[in-house]
Formats: sequence, structure tokens, C-alpha cells
Amino acid sequence: MTTAASACPDCPTSRLVRRAIVEVGFVDALVMVCVPFLLIGFLSALLYRVGLTGRRGEDHGG
Repeated sequence: MTTAASACPDCPTSRLVRRAIVEVGFVDALVMVCVPFLLIGFLSALLYRVGLTGRRGEDHGG
């Protein structure tokens, strides 16, 4: 966001910047980028909490 857009919230420059962010699909693209990371994080946390069981009879050392 340019300094002119932040200095004057109703100026044509700020309207242009706001339109470029909201109407062009910025939010849709942001959601498409973030959702896979959220799913991977959720599944990782779930597997960490539940735990992964090894094969039976397998020696885990120690």
C-alpha cells in the first residue's frame, strides 16, 4: 500500500489499491495458499497427539 493511499483513505489512489486487493481475488488466492499448510499442520498435530504405532515385534532400540 502506498503512502498516498494510507494518507488519504478516500482518494482515488486508495480506492485503486483497495480494489486491486479485494476485487482481483487476493483473498481467494491467499486462502488457496494457506489451506494446504493448515491441513498439513492439523494432520501433523493429530498424528503427534495420537501417535504412530510401529510394526509389532519391531525393536525400537533403547
